[in-house]
Amino acid sequence: MAEAARELARRHAVSERQARRYAEQARDSGSREVPKPKMVFTVKLPIDLVRRLRRYTKRDQRTLSSLVAQALEEFLARMPTGLRGGG
Repeated sequence: MAEAARELARRHAVSERQARRYAEQARDSGSREVPKPKMVFTVKLPIDLVRRLRRYTKRDQRTLSSLVAQALEEFLARMPTGLRGGG
């Protein structure tokens, strides 16, 4: 497990501690996808929209970041091909 965690940490630029968690989850469930690196950025949204989003995420037991990421991925998937690619 320790060697697998070191290799995961090296390959995916995560801490060995986080890599060990991923390896343990994969061992217990049969697989685990290593999340893509994340970046913080600030946006300004209307207060009522933020309140509605927070209510939804609380009810759905998910994070605001995961909801916004899903919404943006779905939005970009509808864009012309040249605008879809990551990076």
